[in-house]
Amino acid sequence: MYESLYRRGNRSSVGYLYPVLISVLYNVLFHFCNCVCREELTGPAVIRKSHSPKDQLDLLFPGGMAQAVAWLLFLQLVLEQTQVVDSKLQTAIKNFRTLHIDYPMVNYPEGFQGYCNGLMAYVRDVKQSWYCPKTHYVVHAPWKAVREFCKYSESFCENYNEYCTLTHDSYPLTICSLGSIQPPTSCRYNGTLTNQRLYLLCSRKYDAEPIGIIGLY
Repeated sequence: MYESLYRRGNRSSVGYLYPVLISVLYNVLFHFCNCVCREELTGPAVIRKSHSPKDQLDLLFPGGMAQAVAWLLFLQLVLEQTQVVDSKLQTAIKNFRTLHIDYPMVNYPEGFQGYCNGLMAYVRDVKQSWYCPKTHYVVHAPWKAVREFCKYSESFCENYNEYCTLTHDSYPLTICSLGSIQPPTSCRYNGTLTNQRLYLLCSRKYDAEPIGIIGLY
């Protein structure tokens, strides 16, 4: 959810969640202090069940300190979520350049039995996955030529929860398709060399990087 809010920019606001998160943080702080400080508190600061979590925290942290502590925890939560999203985006950008751009086109040894079998062995190794993807697109054009189309994304693809765009130019690319008959010990692919426009997923709306190919035109 936080990732979706971060990426959609103006379409959503983290501030909308502030009252809910503050309420949750008050309860977390209350239960923490209830466990740690119960035996040390005396007099008017003793926690009573009749008080709400906010009132109880105001007794523990007078002078508005409870709200300040809750606000700090809220900021920490948002920053941690932002760092996670940034890390995932950087990985997606790196994987796009590594797995979907092959320029100049690599020649795999004959033992791989075709370009796509060699390429998909590399793709699965990078992803560290035994799963055999049904389709994989690889573009035989410079990274900079493909990258420029994500400088401004006019559309938002709801199905992918990402900004997306269609390239103005056609590019040479290979479509690697999983064969209908598979040996029991490996994946076998058929390759189709074509020249088409690309539907790209972009990391954000402005000055973005490509992070995926969702179709051809």
